[in-house]
Amino acid sequence: MNTITEYFDWRGDLSFEASPINEVDCLIFCQLSYLDYSSIVSESFAKPMRLKDAAAMFENAPDFEQRKKNSETMGKDNFPFLKEASLTHRFGEVLVSGFVSHTDDVTEKQFAAITFEFAKGMAFVAFRGTDGTIVGWKEDFNMAFMSPVPAQKDAVTYLAACANADKKRSLIVGGHSKGGNLAIYSSVFCDAKTQKQITKVYNFDGPGFEQNILQSAEFAKMLPKLTTYLPQSSVVGILFNHREECIEIKSSESMGIFQHDPFTWFVTARTFVKVDGLTNDSKFIDSTIKDWLEQLDNKQREMFIDTLFEVLYATEARTLSDLSDNWLKKSSAVIKALARIEPETRSAVLKIFKQLLSSAKQNMPLFSEINEDFKRKWNL
Repeated sequence: MNTITEYFDWRGDLSFEASPINEVDCLIFCQLSYLDYSSIVSESFAKPMRLKDAAAMFENAPDFEQRKKNSETMGKDNFPFLKEASLTHRFGEVLVSGFVSHTDDVTEKQFAAITFEFAKGMAFVAFRGTDGTIVGWKEDFNMAFMSPVPAQKDAVTYLAACANADKKRSLIVGGHSKGGNLAIYSSVFCDAKTQKQITKVYNFDGPGFEQNILQSAEFAKMLPKLTTYLPQSSVVGILFNHREECIEIKSSESMGIFQHDPFTWFVTARTFVKVDGLTNDSKFIDSTIKDWLEQLDNKQREMFIDTLFEVLYATEARTLSDLSDNWLKKSSAVIKALARIEPETRSAVLKIFKQLLSSAKQNMPLFSEINEDFKRKWNL
């Protein structure tokens, strides 16, 4: 079976006027949002440039190697994907604008977005998912006890600005991972005029929401336009809750977390290869996390998450890749940080962790037919 990398060979010569945008195109735009376009693509929606020109400037930038590193997702270099897309007629002629990227350690925010005008009067607003920064992952975890998080607020502002820049064009909104959560949140809570311009919202394996948001009148109003896609062994996308339509996709990977990578999702000429439901391991993780979180109030969730990241910050690493560098030194910093935690807090964190293990144990009997792959992964 084929993935989005082969898609360019099938549809690359066709314009969006000749072959209308489809769900695979939307995922490609979301993956392209991970590239570091800073100082290349303007923040202004009034100064668009072709994607192929942006790709050429990216490749010839004096800081090319650092840009490539900044653009990685799940340890994979995204630049070859950008270059291949830019060489096709379908994507190379797309106009890109409105690139913003903000990371703030103080407010614990990681936010980036870009707009792709793929046909006259039609644009795709892509919100970037979590990058490799630790603060970006911290903001994701903060969703367990905080709403809205800073990136969600920025997403609402960005979407309104994009709509106001051209009130006549229709918008498709989407994102992968946290970007999918931002796509839904911004579409649900933007103003009514902006919502009229939105035709569809795509969440590609992004977390859901707490029930108070799902049951809100705002969410109900936009529900017909919302769709979430989940790889068959989803780990990230099943977090929290979903009310919108969820479609499961076949992936080339067997391990759940690796299926979060869009390059593993199988596609046809216009659609994803669908499967009937999630795998047992995905259901197991979903039930375990949900049961665990239901036992904790917001203060307990916040304390647990803050303590966890306090330990990570003690290593002085800013990215996940930094954590793997000089691991012996990092381990020493972790041990020292754990020792500095107040006994009362340490005891509370340990109790919460034990609750997680208990939730996992209780959910084991839920699935009577567990395949051999599941048994191996969970050492059963």
